[in-house]
Amino acid sequence: MKVKIIDRKIYLPKDLVEKASLPKRGVCEAVLVGDEVRIRRETSTELNILKILEKPPTRQKIEDIMRAEEVEDV
Repeated sequence: MKVKIIDRKIYLPKDLVEKASLPKRGVCEAVLVGDEVRIRRETSTELNILKILEKPPTRQKIEDIMRAEEVEDV
């Protein structure tokens, strides 16, 4: 696929932008992999795994966990 580069700005075809769900204006991420540039939407901060891992895990007593898993035999 051919794209235009003018003054270090890359112009992508409209159908490619729509297919990739890139925003018309705003910020995207560009990653250099080997000799190619990969462009994608900016990742959501709520889905950032590093922030999720920074939070301490919830703690429960073993008795509470066992009570929650109890099942009556019928």
